[in-house]
Amino acid sequence: MQALLSRIVVAPTEPEAASSPASSSVDISISSPSPASPAASLKNATNPVQIALSPDVKAEIALAVERLQFATLLGERKKAVSALQSLAQKFDASRSPGGRKSSGVEPTVEEQELGHAAVPAVLTALVSDPRDTELMEALLEFLQSIVSRAPSAALLLLEQPPESSVTAPWGMQTSLTLVQDPSPWIRGPAIALIRALQESQPSVFAKSVLECKEGLRRLLEVVEDRREHIRDAALAVLGQLTGRDKNAQQFLAFEEGFTRLFQIMEVEGLTETGASPANSVIADCLQIVNNTVRDNLMTQTLFLEMSYLESHVPRLLRLSGIDGGDEEEDPAALGRRKRVLKLGLQLVRFLVAELYEGAKESSLDEIALRDRARKSQELARIQSLVARQEALMGAVGELVCCHSDALTDLRLQALDLLRLVSEHNGGAQMILVNLYASPSGRNVLAELVNLDVGNESDESPVAAAASALLDALFEENEGARMAVLQHIQSPPPLPISASTDVTSGGYDALPPSAGRVLLDAFIVNIDFIFQCIDSAGVDTLNTKLVVAWKAGHRLKNLLADSSYCKELALRVPAEYDDPQARAVAGGLFLSRCLRLLRSSEQKWSPAVQSIVFQTQLSLLLLLVRWCHGCPKAVREIVGSVTNLSVLVDSLSENLSSPSQRGASETTQLRGLIALLLGCCLEFLCEDEEDQALKIANAAGNTAVDEEPGLQMTRDQLLQMISKRVGLERFTDALVQFQQSPAILACARGSKTQSSRALLAYRATYDVSDPNVGEGSSEDDEAHYLFMLYERAFTIFYREMAEQIQKRVIAIYTGVDGGSSRSSVDSGAPNAMGAYQDLIRMQDKQIHDLQRQVEELKQRGMSTFTAPSTDQTREQQLMEQLAAQRKEFEREKGVLEAKNKSLSDSVLEMETRVNGLTMAYEQLEREHQQCVSIEGGQSSHSSDVSEQLTALQAELDAEREDNRRLRSEAAASKGGATSQALREKSDAELANARLIKQLEELRVASERKDEQLAECNQMLEALTEGQTLAKTDNERLKAQLAEALSRCGEATESEVKSVIDGLKEDKTRLERRVEELEAAARVAYEKDQQVLQQRIQEVEQARRASPPASDELENEEPQEKWSR
Repeated sequence: MQALLSRIVVAPTEPEAASSPASSSVDISISSPSPASPAASLKNATNPVQIALSPDVKAEIALAVERLQFATLLGERKKAVSALQSLAQKFDASRSPGGRKSSGVEPTVEEQELGHAAVPAVLTALVSDPRDTELMEALLEFLQSIVSRAPSAALLLLEQPPESSVTAPWGMQTSLTLVQDPSPWIRGPAIALIRALQESQPSVFAKSVLECKEGLRRLLEVVEDRREHIRDAALAVLGQLTGRDKNAQQFLAFEEGFTRLFQIMEVEGLTETGASPANSVIADCLQIVNNTVRDNLMTQTLFLEMSYLESHVPRLLRLSGIDGGDEEEDPAALGRRKRVLKLGLQLVRFLVAELYEGAKESSLDEIALRDRARKSQELARIQSLVARQEALMGAVGELVCCHSDALTDLRLQALDLLRLVSEHNGGAQMILVNLYASPSGRNVLAELVNLDVGNESDESPVAAAASALLDALFEENEGARMAVLQHIQSPPPLPISASTDVTSGGYDALPPSAGRVLLDAFIVNIDFIFQCIDSAGVDTLNTKLVVAWKAGHRLKNLLADSSYCKELALRVPAEYDDPQARAVAGGLFLSRCLRLLRSSEQKWSPAVQSIVFQTQLSLLLLLVRWCHGCPKAVREIVGSVTNLSVLVDSLSENLSSPSQRGASETTQLRGLIALLLGCCLEFLCEDEEDQALKIANAAGNTAVDEEPGLQMTRDQLLQMISKRVGLERFTDALVQFQQSPAILACARGSKTQSSRALLAYRATYDVSDPNVGEGSSEDDEAHYLFMLYERAFTIFYREMAEQIQKRVIAIYTGVDGGSSRSSVDSGAPNAMGAYQDLIRMQDKQIHDLQRQVEELKQRGMSTFTAPSTDQTREQQLMEQLAAQRKEFEREKGVLEAKNKSLSDSVLEMETRVNGLTMAYEQLEREHQQCVSIEGGQSSHSSDVSEQLTALQAELDAEREDNRRLRSEAAASKGGATSQALREKSDAELANARLIKQLEELRVASERKDEQLAECNQMLEALTEGQTLAKTDNERLKAQLAEALSRCGEATESEVKSVIDGLKEDKTRLERRVEELEAAARVAYEKDQQVLQQRIQEVEQARRASPPASDELENEEPQEKWSR
């Protein structure tokens, strides 16, 4: 209606009519053009161009423009526009006969002159002409073509006219007004003109749209047009506009832009199975949404408060097939689908990443720094909100789990998104641990572990990203590591939605858990290496070794520095793949790994021997980490004769290798086995749980079942090592390991270098074997695939070796308390150091004396066969021996005296303990007497004791159930609380939205009132024009009568024809005014009815929705609504 009324121009006043001949024309509803203003601007704009312009071309352009300006009839104006179009085509053809080849070609002087001269005239004609679809379409198409050819002409349309020229039209305002025209023949060229203006002058266009009244609102309304070419052009304009201007982003977000864009996506094929790859409209809409939320805290907050993250974004990220293989046959469809998936992942990434990611603080202004700080404070809440979206996380997990090579870049983006969601957020990390992909139902963590330990993980960027994600996840969250080890035999239950998808997809069983995948990769490949070592090739064994080494490295990191994880790993039976298997002593996974270390006397080639060595090395490194600080793991090893025999036999065997490499490998294996035995010796004690249980049982006077014959002590273990291995060989293995070339090379490595990464052939610490001939094949050459030890492990080994030596000395000297490692550390350091130095000196002297005695015996034997004449030397040796014996006796006396003093202190302590024991027994006897007296007094004491026993058993069972229920309740309570809070916030948000809609309707009503006032003013102007026309008619009648009286030559027929013509003009004018009044009244009444209807709908919805607090507190909301 406004577009229609804007074309109506009031007739000029009497002075203007008197001064202008054209004002006395009969058709007063059409205002005459005013070319003065465009001519002035044309003159200023084309001043520099006129220097190189020929007079003929200039005259031709001026003639065509004047023909349009002074054309009054519709046909003449159409011919004038056609002449302008022909002239533009002529200039274009003269510049390039084959047509315009590139959009980057500079415009010619003729085109620039034509644009600067014709644009103002065409714009004036576009505003002043009556509604003729064909003419307006031709004018708009000419403006589009001239703007495309001469971008400088776009400034004439974009720049706002000065305030002094009230009647001068503004091209931007006019274009946006025509965009709302109902005719597609006008709306289409209008939006095409707007797009051409944006492409010609992007920055000026953005500024002009913001300055234009309701400019962005009109562009946003065009997006809902059902005609594809109009809607696509509007989407392209909004896409470029929101990508440049922050104000446009906020306006689009708060004017229901998200709602309109997602509605378009649904119309274009966004279903539950994903986005349709048939067209690119969904991607264009999603691009606008991404532009709106990029680096804008206000729009991101608004988007998070809406429901699209839960309802629409998962559908955008959903793959049509399990691996997206349905679209691989059509590259074009796959490209469009990938664009939608990338934009969807990018949208979620904008929400969980910090603002202005990667930008330096020095390049940001104060407002940007403040928004970044606020986003950092709310980042944990946003991460939790996104992680709780089950459908969204399932869709992202499906992208991670897909195995299509065409989607590698999408998998990398999905892994990066999971890293951002779970970074420094324990709750989100636990959600990631239990995440299942949708719709395939695969365990996402298991897929990540599979990628991490795969053979191609060092070459694939997806596998490298998965390894980095697992490193960050397990390093920050011990609960995540515990969850992996806890669900080895029984995977975590599927969520409701995922279980439905799995059932419908035909899966018979739950997918394997991450812990199961990790153990399979480790133990299955090691079993294959040991069982098929004679039949398999070197390449196959290397492949198996790579997977087993990486799995062992990951498993070792899971167990490191976590007593809970080590105890959970001890609950895994040896045959963990059997659901009926149970974790019993001697049948644990730990024992299975240990028994694989049995040595074999078979001889292999150097390459195969190297593979076997690296396999045994991975087992030993895992066992050392497992037993360090875990008394229960140590008791599992020393409590089994088979386990101890494997270690002791491997250390006591005299293995010799002819090659330097073989000797080095044997030294390393013996050193690690010695370290494992030393860990058993160090941590063979009661852990904190056993000590607490023992104290509790002692306080409750409950007898503790002890079987000392089945529990090995440190003294017994050390005696076994001394008898079967020997302390000298045991300590030599620890020392020689630290002196091996591989350890020295690894100790010089970088602290950040990991032993998980594959090495190049012939690593720097690798030992070259000189005994291997030059004619050996490449398969027979031995080399290490990984760096055997990290630098941190070499430091750990040195510290543990010193600690084991101190423990051995403490056990021999009787200082060891036998309960914990602190008993050694709590002793006097000076005394321990003195004892250690003394024993070392004594051992050295004893070895020297033994060597000298052997030499003397050999010389004595030789004296019987061949008597020596050197009696003087024999006497000197005897004197030396006597002196050494005296020294030995003296030192032996000193040690005996010290030992006696220590024994006295031990006896004193035993006396004190015996006294305390006797006092405790006396108290026990008194207690028993009291119990017997009370039993005699009460006849039903036996029943009470039985009831107490039963209640104690029930209490223990209730405690176990309570502990289990607490853990389950903690998880469910967190979910229920978060669900209630989310429902409350959704209800409050819905109420706020209804209030906002009501306010918008009220504003619209006020706007309609203003429009009605404008219509009334227009009607008054029309009425005044009608009155003026009547006055003119009367004046013309008077003039006619006067003229007839002056000259009586006029005939009666001529007078009658003139009068009839005037009456027809008057009738036509009155009918036009009545039509305009009727149209204005009908439009106003229709708008009032629609407005009242919308106000009633909002009021009814507001009354029907209860407050959020009442909805949470009231248990029966339906009854309250009925009241």
